[in-house]
Amino acid sequence: MAENLAVVRVAVAEGTPKVLGYHSLSAHSLLADDLPTDLMPKGRPFPGIGAFYLGFPGVDQSMHGKGIGRMLLRDAMGQNLRAGEYGGIAFLVLDAIDDAAVPFYRQFGFVALPSQPLRMVLPTSVIRQAVGDGGEGRSGGRRPSSADHRPAPKRS
Repeated sequence: MAENLAVVRVAVAEGTPKVLGYHSLSAHSLLADDLPTDLMPKGRPFPGIGAFYLGFPGVDQSMHGKGIGRMLLRDAMGQNLRAGEYGGIAFLVLDAIDDAAVPFYRQFGFVALPSQPLRMVLPTSVIRQAVGDGGEGRSGGRRPSSADHRPAPKRS
């Protein structure tokens, strides 16, 4: 049985076991040829590019529109930056559930892959800029705090 394939992070309501939302993160790689031309790295001697895959993002239906998805995405972005301190992580990758979800991710700077319009990538450099400007970034959101949620990392 394989271990440590992904880490699941869960946001729960303060003082209760109610799950507000969750996401998983796992190691991933992209082929440079799959990227939009303007995101292709220059002078890379190998085809694989290190990335983090954001999988299974979900928000409790009663919490839609209350900033939980934005908070979870910002959490994933922060994890992407921290992982990049230990190894080459050039992108955060996800698969939008459908066409209606694409605009949500675009507001953070995600770009669709030409060959797979629901697979979207966010360069780590864009994440770093968002954190550098106080976490506001393109989305105008705020960073999550412990008052917002209590992350409970679980391994699967």
